[in-house]
Amino acid sequence: ANEAAVKAFQKAWDDVEQHLAASGQTFLAGDRMTIADVLMTVIAGWIGRMTPALTLGERTKRIVEAVRQHPSFQKASAAETQADSKAA
Repeated sequence: ANEAAVKAFQKAWDDVEQHLAASGQTFLAGDRMTIADVLMTVIAGWIGRMTPALTLGERTKRIVEAVRQHPSFQKASAAETQADSKAA
């Protein structure tokens, strides 16, 4: 991956972590999960495939895990996996 792009992506994740630390919020927009948290979780799944890998902060990781554990997210993820396997 392009070094400048990797640095920019890492800075974005660091900014998310700083926002969470400064705001004291449980989720990106407050104390309730929103579509912003869901989208962040989807993007976080993509970064695991990057080389070099990016680092998520502890607060960010907690949100990602909370979203991944939500029944609606699990249902959507299972449907996506099933659709992908049918397309292959």
